[in-house]
Amino acid sequence: MNPKQFKITTRTAPRQMGFRHHAAEQQFGTSKCCNGSPSTESANRPQRPLTPPIASRTATGRNSVLGTNPQLASVSREQRLALIHSGKLFLASCARIKPSIILVRFKFPMRLSQGDNMKKALMVIAAIATLIAIGAPAGAADMAVKTPAVVPVFNWTGFYVGANVGGAWSHDNATLLFPDPPLSVLDPVIVNTGRAAAIGGFQEGFNWQFAPTWIWGLEADWSFTNASRTLSQGLTVRGMPVFASGSSLGTKLDWVGSARNRLGFLITPRLMLYGTGGVAWGRIDYTGAASLNDPVGFVYNANTAFTRTAVGWTAGAGLEWMITEHWLLRGEYLFYDLSSAQNMSVTSNLAFHGLCILGSPGCPPPPTATTSFSWANMTVNEVRAALSYKF
Repeated sequence: MNPKQFKITTRTAPRQMGFRHHAAEQQFGTSKCCNGSPSTESANRPQRPLTPPIASRTATGRNSVLGTNPQLASVSREQRLALIHSGKLFLASCARIKPSIILVRFKFPMRLSQGDNMKKALMVIAAIATLIAIGAPAGAADMAVKTPAVVPVFNWTGFYVGANVGGAWSHDNATLLFPDPPLSVLDPVIVNTGRAAAIGGFQEGFNWQFAPTWIWGLEADWSFTNASRTLSQGLTVRGMPVFASGSSLGTKLDWVGSARNRLGFLITPRLMLYGTGGVAWGRIDYTGAASLNDPVGFVYNANTAFTRTAVGWTAGAGLEWMITEHWLLRGEYLFYDLSSAQNMSVTSNLAFHGLCILGSPGCPPPPTATTSFSWANMTVNEVRAALSYKF
C-alpha cells in the first residue's frame, strides 16, 4: 500500500485549485516552536517510525517542506518528517509561524485503510476550520470603514434680532363739513390723504420648533416712515367755486409697530412659509383748515392740528429662509388697520363785510361758525425684506 502523499509549502499568493487538489490559506504569527525546538504538544506526541521512501521524497525535490519561508528552515528535518508522517499538519504544533500564506495540498487517491483515511480527512477539516477562525478577525480589521456622510440638522428654535426695509402705502379718507348756517350751503370736502413711502426698522422675536415641520413664535417690530400727504382745494357751492376760499386736509404716519404671533410650516428644512397676526399701533399727525376771505362777503378761518397714537391690528404672511445656522432672510407682507378714526370740531369767528337786509335768512350772520373735520381709519400695506441673526 502506497503511503499518502502531500506537502506543505509557503507562498506569497494563492494558486488556483485544480482537479484532484484542495487548498486552504491563512495568516499566522510567530511562535517559539518555529525557532528549531519542538512545541510541547509535538514533543509529547508518540512518533511513528519513518520509512525511507517518505523521508527521501519529503526531504528533496518538489515535495520538499522547506518552502520559501525562512521561518520553516529553523525547524529540524526530523521534526518536519515526524509531523508529516504522523499526519499532523505542521501548523498544528507550530500555530504561530510569522505571517505568510500557507498552502496545503493533498493528492488523491490515498492508499490508506478506511479508518486512516477518515482520520486524516477529519484532521484536515479541523485544520482548515482553525485557519479560517484565526484569519477572520484580521480580514475584518483590514476592511475599510466608511464614515456615513454627516447630514446637517437645521433647528429654528431660538431668539433673534434683525433689521428690515421696504415700502408702505397708507390710505385715509378725510372729510370737512360746515354744519352751521350760513356756511352750511358750502359743499363738503372729501379727500384721500394716503400715500406711498419708504419704511424701515428692526425686529426681534423667538421661534420654537415644536414639531419637525411646525414652528410657532412671537415677534415685535418697530418701523419708521414719512408717509405724509396734504391736499388743498377751494370751496364750492353746488359745484361752483367760491371766491377767495380754500381748504386743506392732511395726515402723516411717523412710525408703526406691532406685537405678533407667527405660525410657520417648513416647506423644506431651511424654508418656512408662515402667517402672522397681532396688535399694532402707530403715531399719526393730523392737519385741517378752512378759510373764506371775501372782501365784500364772509371772512372765516378755522384750523386744527393734532397728533394721536392709534391702536389697531395687523396680519400678514411671508417666506423665511435659513441661510446658515444663525442667519435668517425673509420676505414679508403686512396689513395694518390702525383704527384711527378721528373727529374734530372747530368753532371760529365769522365776519360779514357785505350788505345785510334785516329780516332775511342769515342776516345779521352769527358771530361764530363751526367746521367739522373727520378722518377715517388709516390702513397701511407694507412689503419688506428682513435679515435676522439667530442666537
